[in-house]
Amino acid sequence: MIMNPGLKPGLKTSLSPSLRPGLKANRRPRTKPKAKPKPIAMIIVANRQSRYRIRLGKFKALLEKLVRRYRLKDPEISLSFVGLDRIRALNRRYLKKDKPTDVLSFPLREKAADGRYYLGDIVIAPEKARRQCLDKGHSLEREMEILTVHGFLHLLGYGHSAGIEEEEAKVQEI
Repeated sequence: MIMNPGLKPGLKTSLSPSLRPGLKANRRPRTKPKAKPKPIAMIIVANRQSRYRIRLGKFKALLEKLVRRYRLKDPEISLSFVGLDRIRALNRRYLKKDKPTDVLSFPLREKAADGRYYLGDIVIAPEKARRQCLDKGHSLEREMEILTVHGFLHLLGYGHSAGIEEEEAKVQEI
């Protein structure tokens, strides 16, 4: 501290370090701004129904976390939210069940000529999920997160008789 000639005697003031002769300013070293992490997967999330509003970015982030957890190298995954008529048609066509369901998974698990690893597609019916969340006592968004994890595990090859419930319990913390 130095005396300030413009103020009453005995009153002290501090000057910034850059204005004090012979003292260096305490500056933080300059660091480069953190770069955004490189996308680890090609994840497409689409809302193809209009009844429920869906935060698509949240589901994309969830799938990115799952890809990192299972150390998948650059997979391509699609997640679609559809109405009851559409999921019923898909269920009828591919699983020979003529009724709507909550989630369907279509695993591909193949490498294409372009070098990308196509993991597969997940299809969720929010209206069906809404009915389930009311029974289970949690939000629609939480139910759809659970269905996203369930569908993802099916893409990896987990089946209902092959430990999918145990694996779901492990990753529900994500």
